[in-house]
Amino acid sequence: MSEERRIVEVGRRGVTLANWDDVKGFARAIVAADMVPYALLDKSGDTERSITRVAIVIESGLEMGLAPMTSMRGFAVINNMPAIYGAVGLGVCQSTGRLESVREWYEVEGQAVAQPSDDPTCTAFCEVKARDWTEPYVGKFSVAQAVAAGFWKKTDRSGKPSLWVTRRYEMLMWKARWRGYRVPFAHELNGVPFYEEAIDYEPQEPRDAEFTTKAPKTLDELVDGATAPESAPDATEVEQPPDDEFPKDAPVGTVWEAPGGQPWVLLPTGKWEMIPSEGEMTSDIVERIKSERKLSGDLPW
Repeated sequence: MSEERRIVEVGRRGVTLANWDDVKGFARAIVAADMVPYALLDKSGDTERSITRVAIVIESGLEMGLAPMTSMRGFAVINNMPAIYGAVGLGVCQSTGRLESVREWYEVEGQAVAQPSDDPTCTAFCEVKARDWTEPYVGKFSVAQAVAAGFWKKTDRSGKPSLWVTRRYEMLMWKARWRGYRVPFAHELNGVPFYEEAIDYEPQEPRDAEFTTKAPKTLDELVDGATAPESAPDATEVEQPPDDEFPKDAPVGTVWEAPGGQPWVLLPTGKWEMIPSEGEMTSDIVERIKSERKLSGDLPW
């Protein structure tokens, strides 16, 4: 059987991608053409992962009204999250028709200046007026703030001069621009930061395996009497008392304290379940159990 083919329309703003298969297919073509920015390539050389990264970036751009190729060129990946280059982000805001005016300037010691300097009081301002806002919104960023954050004249991870050395006054203004646009145009930017803002975020390391692999005891496990995960130490360290020690004809929800001091609760299934020692049965959990399992009456804890 021959592979089914579908016509992909091309308009004034490029190809029209109607579904995820179209997006993945377009991403595959970009990767095959070796036109992918290095920031989007999978570092291990996995082609499929590179295709998926490009596809997700294209999707991020489509959500902001960008054409596929513009998305591919206009995004970087920082801390495994997309960031949009400032010039492209400004274009997104300008294309909405809501941008009424923009005013940018530098001040030193509270006075407007033609040229910025390394003076700690030197501050970049970006005043943005959206049509549906009664007042303009002002973003600003100063040399003093850059110094306090450790940005000013810093080197990159390889020891080479960063943008805060080679283009530090531009970076001041880009910080101010992000702060000026991000609130009036929050809907259009979808929470995606400008690259010039995100590049200074602290690298996010994967959480320790202790937190990523340990499965917590869920509400269903507690209510239905399922076996607790091996990572829950208390569930295996305490032995269940003999059946004849549990209260007879007790109502559902009864809490009984074993001779060793460990509390047990009678579940709707008729089984007794040990209450985990790492947490107490709070009123919120009780109400959820009563609601989800349709228990009647007050539970005694």
